[in-house]
Amino acid sequence: LGIAAARDFKNDDYKVVAVTGDGSLTGGISFEGLNNAGMLQKDITVILNDNLMSISPNVGAMSKYLASVKINPLFNKLKNEVWDLTGKIPKTDIIRGLVQRIEESIKRLVVPGLWFESLGFKYIGPIDGHNIEEMISFLSGTKDMKGPLFVHIMTQKGKGHSSAEEDPCKYHGVSPVPVKEDIEEDKTDVPSYSNVFGSGITKLAEKNSKLCTVTAAMAEGTGLVGFAEKFPERFYDVGIAESHAVIFAAGLCTEGLRPVVPIYSTFLQRAFDQIVHDVALQSLPVVFVLDRAGLSGEDGPTHHGCYDISYLSMCPDIIISAPKDGNELVDLLYTALEQNEKPFTLRYPKGDAVNYDPSRVPVKIPIGTWEKISDGEDIVFLAVGAMVETAKKAVELLKNEEINPGIVNCRFVKPIDEEMLNDVAGSYKYCVTLEENTLVGGFGNIISRYFIEKKLSLQKLYNYGIRDEFITHGSRDKLLDLLELSPSKIKNKIIRLVNAKSHVRL
Repeated sequence: LGIAAARDFKNDDYKVVAVTGDGSLTGGISFEGLNNAGMLQKDITVILNDNLMSISPNVGAMSKYLASVKINPLFNKLKNEVWDLTGKIPKTDIIRGLVQRIEESIKRLVVPGLWFESLGFKYIGPIDGHNIEEMISFLSGTKDMKGPLFVHIMTQKGKGHSSAEEDPCKYHGVSPVPVKEDIEEDKTDVPSYSNVFGSGITKLAEKNSKLCTVTAAMAEGTGLVGFAEKFPERFYDVGIAESHAVIFAAGLCTEGLRPVVPIYSTFLQRAFDQIVHDVALQSLPVVFVLDRAGLSGEDGPTHHGCYDISYLSMCPDIIISAPKDGNELVDLLYTALEQNEKPFTLRYPKGDAVNYDPSRVPVKIPIGTWEKISDGEDIVFLAVGAMVETAKKAVELLKNEEINPGIVNCRFVKPIDEEMLNDVAGSYKYCVTLEENTLVGGFGNIISRYFIEKKLSLQKLYNYGIRDEFITHGSRDKLLDLLELSPSKIKNKIIRLVNAKSHVRL
């Protein structure tokens, strides 16, 4: 719509077409755009690709409305006949007016709602998106139409790929088929962090009748399918509407329920204002679970969760945690639900959750405490979340170089463990922070600020994390190596640090 307004402002002459999916129409930003387009009456064509799916099947009133439009055979039949008729009649103003009145009368008789027309759009469709001739006919017919147009096109998700047609959720994103020799290596019995969360939250819900979950069209992606099947009355899917998901959870919380909101880290950015004003400002103990925190892999720059520590740490009165493994994830989830004073966030990466025992009873972790994994000499790694495992591997490599760093599991990013930080800052020659978050405003920045406030020597502090740039596509392991956050690259950086004759930033 902004492009269309700019076109008119410059007196240019071209068509503006916006293509959206039916899942996206559940988001508030889509409604804002449609509302403004109807008011401005600019020449813009909105093409809706309606396949009943986001990643999961669509939910909500909009989905039901679109379904009611497409299943009305009388409207479709009459509409097509009117369209065929008008194509054979000379297009005069009188004929155009007559056809438009006939079409409006048909709609008022057989179509419920007329929602898009009431917003100021001319509605066209539904059209079979897999019938190319029909698509060309309809779209060609819209070229000379003025004002906002809404073209409703129906498609089948995964069309042409039998596996995707049968299971569109699983095949929402398709990876390359591995070569035969790689298949055995890819097999693993280690569950993903998402699956550990799903299993853990389901078990906790068995003992906590107030626990409920809220997802923004990502039940499969965040591991909630099992929970939804076992506790359907405590599972809420609000569609692709993260801002609403957060406020909805806040509402549940005000009435004494304990909502847990699992959302991909990158998508929670859409709800930053709601986290600040509707949750934290009211000290509501909503639990946010940030899946895919850090590098998400092949999905690329739009999906990397590299910023959550930075934007969440700005918010007063919020707890930020990051488990080092599967067992600690469940412990932190249990801890989050045991406290009732503040919003609580957990962040974990895409990938396997090492060290997970599903039969283990979760324990409450004192909020703000760190864990000393191992002692060392001269250097200590202050590692966040999955970087603890990376630090362990880097230490094993460094032992071959007769360098033996210590490791601290900084499982709470906010609040930090000041007592342990003071201890390691006084005991080690170098303190190295490790995080899978942007260095700008990240964990390393938090520790640097503490060093400044407490007048500790910044000469001994080094921050390793994601550079201040958008990160490209690639497997998580390859990207970590590219960013010098893999065990081997961290080993090389530490060797250079130890061998440096002066305190040069590396």
